[in-house]
Formats: sequence, structure tokens, C-alpha cells
Amino acid sequence: MNCNTCGAQIPEESQVCPNCGNPVTPVVNATPVQQTPVNNGQPMGAPVDGSAFNYVPQQEPLGMKWANFLGYFVLWIGALINLFSGVGFLTGTVYNAAGVTAEEVYSYFSALKPIDTIVGVCTLGTAVVGVMAAISIIKRKANAGKLVCALYAVNFALSFVYALLVTVMTSIPGFSSSTIIQLIGSVVMFFVNRYYFNNRSDVFVN
Repeated sequence: MNCNTCGAQIPEESQVCPNCGNPVTPVVNATPVQQTPVNNGQPMGAPVDGSAFNYVPQQEPLGMKWANFLGYFVLWIGALINLFSGVGFLTGTVYNAAGVTAEEVYSYFSALKPIDTIVGVCTLGTAVVGVMAAISIIKRKANAGKLVCALYAVNFALSFVYALLVTVMTSIPGFSSSTIIQLIGSVVMFFVNRYYFNNRSDVFVN
């Protein structure tokens, strides 16, 4: 090997250069480090990490348009209508559309006043249930379907009982065409929503 200072050739076992007298520093041969090729920040051939790929959020299952239509529009409109109807029953203004006042009606049929009061309170209750059902749909709550079905069941019961009582107590047919349509609509909506929400129990889980 050669001296690091003067370059003179010296024996392998010598620790001092015989030419210049400087100590000899042995040269250590460095082993080259093999570079591993990388791709997108990961070694080639290494297990693929899913985090290296762009995450695509899963979209909500198809068939939710009806639920959104109920939650963002129908139930809110229905709650607003029930709110005004409930106030109308409690105050007697529900009869104004027929061109008579509540005092005139109650003077002939005094038993209608407590019935109107009860129906008015129950109708206000359905307005609250409608708002709760709408919020449950929006938040994908597990009880959304039950609230919607309960709402239409109560609407049917109120309309049917009230029409029956009016017919019995006043001898005036309470089952008008509009009342019959409302009753049929409540029945249809009950079964349609029951089927709809039962088939989407994997979506409404919160």
C-alpha cells in the first residue's frame, strides 16, 4: 500500500511511513449501498399501501330521491298545513271557509266545540311529528321510517274519527270527497313508505 502523505510504497504491516515518518492510516474500502428504485414514494416490489392512491368517497346508494323529497319538502309543507289547521280547529276559524262563524256553528252543535279542541291539539301534534320525521330523514336516523308511517297513520285516524263524529252529531255527511281522498292518500302513503324504508334499513342507521 502507499503512504497517505508522500505516496511512497510501504509494507502492509508498517504503521509508520519509512520515507516521511508519518503514521499510516489504513484505507477502508466502502461497500456501495444498493439503491432501491422507488415509485410514487414507495419501493418497487414493496406491498402496495392504499393510502398512496387518491381516495374516492363512496356515494350514497341510489334510490334516495324519494326520501330526500320527503325530508326536504313534503313533510315540511305538511307540518305547516297541520299547524294552520290545528290553530283553525282551536280558534274555530276552520269554519270561515264555509262562510259561517264558529259561534254560529257551536250555537247549533255545541258538542262540536270540545271535539274541535281535541282535534286541534292532535293536529298540532302531527305537525311536530312531521318536523321530527323530516329531520330524521335528513340525518338518516334509524327511526325515520317509523316516524313517517306513524304520521300518516295518525292523519288517517284523525280524519276518519272527525268525519265520523261530524256525521253522527250533526247529521251532515262528514265524509266529503276531499275527506275520502285524504283518507285514501294517507293509507297509500303509509304502505308505500313502510315498504320504502324497510328496504333501506342499511342507509338509515344513525
